[in-house]
Amino acid sequence: MSRSCGVSDLERQGPYRKAWAALQQFDRGVGLCCLYLCGPFIRRALRDLGDLGPLPSLTVSFPEQSTSVCREALRRADIQKGYFPHFSHDKTEALEFAIDVISRYGEGSDKLLLKAWSEHRDLGRSAIAAIKKLEGLP
Repeated sequence: MSRSCGVSDLERQGPYRKAWAALQQFDRGVGLCCLYLCGPFIRRALRDLGDLGPLPSLTVSFPEQSTSVCREALRRADIQKGYFPHFSHDKTEALEFAIDVISRYGEGSDKLLLKAWSEHRDLGRSAIAAIKKLEGLP
């Protein structure tokens, strides 16, 4: 099973609209967990199905949607939930993942959000690095 190269972005993204709509119900606080934990799991599962060629991550395949989910997760960090009860342990890593996604696909207006995270004990360095990346600095 191989991918068709002649498929438009709209055709490729169409089947996923309902899933992204669920992930973008930001008041539920579950979108970040799905991207962070489930995305790699889906890639591993698809890889086991056979030769699909290179499998990009969800964030690479859907950068705008992923960035939106990550941006809102940082804005609403206190309500983020995971599937497993121990998600509170993974929450810092998931928020760092969100910062990384924004550093790759975000825009200038995200710098203010990242600045708010720059003084966080565990995530400050990542937030500052993300700001530099958005500004094109080394």
